[in-house]
Amino acid sequence: MVLEEAIATAIADLESQLREVVIKYNITLENIYNFNKKGFLIRLRYTIK
Repeated sequence: MVLEEAIATAIADLESQLREVVIKYNITLENIYNFNKKGFLIRLRYTIK
């Protein structure tokens, strides 16, 4: 139970930090991307072609 609470707290902290950065730099939602290694490699492959 302690681990789950720690994870939930960490996620909430990250969400709060993200919200602060989005507001501070006036970032619009269409300029926020979800990147993982596979998604990046797929985009890189199509960019190189």
